[in-house]
Amino acid sequence: DGVIGDASPALSPDGHSLAFLRWSSPTVSTLLVQEIGPDGKPRGEPSMVPGTGVAGGSPSSLTWAGDRQLFFAEKQRILEWEPGAKPEQVYLSSSDLAGLAIAGRDATGVPQLIAAQRNRPAPQIWKIPLQSAGSADGPPALLSKLGNDVAYPDYSPDGERVALVSRRSGNPEVWIADADGSNLRQLTRMGLKSLSVPRWSPDNRHVAFFARQGTEPQIYVIDATNNQAVPRQLTDEVPGCNIPTWSRNGKFVYC
Repeated sequence: DGVIGDASPALSPDGHSLAFLRWSSPTVSTLLVQEIGPDGKPRGEPSMVPGTGVAGGSPSSLTWAGDRQLFFAEKQRILEWEPGAKPEQVYLSSSDLAGLAIAGRDATGVPQLIAAQRNRPAPQIWKIPLQSAGSADGPPALLSKLGNDVAYPDYSPDGERVALVSRRSGNPEVWIADADGSNLRQLTRMGLKSLSVPRWSPDNRHVAFFARQGTEPQIYVIDATNNQAVPRQLTDEVPGCNIPTWSRNGKFVYC
């Protein structure tokens, strides 16, 4: 329940521990370790590595350096974990890391790590003029007034405004702007690591989106006409809800 699936298995050298990722959403994973008996069968239930599975976290690239020493990447960090302890950060990069592996040991026996660093440009929002449905009437144009590191745009039904997600405040928040990208205004101030997919209501007044206060995503709605509006939580389910869509009459939200 509430799980997309398990992935990225990594077996310890002695074959007695299996580390793997359990995904609760496309962006949130929990690092689990399953003990394995000499007969190759699981011994008890898998245990969670402390500190993983939180909103905005996504462990990856599981690599054993010994029977009890596990390294993994989490966005810009490399962490080390041993049973009975909390993961400790051993490296911090300027960009996201992936493909972590052990590349031998130095003269004192300390593991040497190798990883790929992802240098990605920040996302931007573009628009394409349409001559008719599915037919472009010119090349794509950058909405430069929205800046960088913006995503998930949605035009209001009247075409006057656009809602989007921006990280310019440090965390993802919902912002709205005029259709040409001008008059950008911050709509939410939730300060969370995971918030996405704003969608306008049919009456051009409210914006629905999903966010994670804990491990489960939930749907929120905010009044876009009020400068001091506070988001109202619409769902409280386990498993959670994400990617909202309004009904045509504006009385329901699907997720």
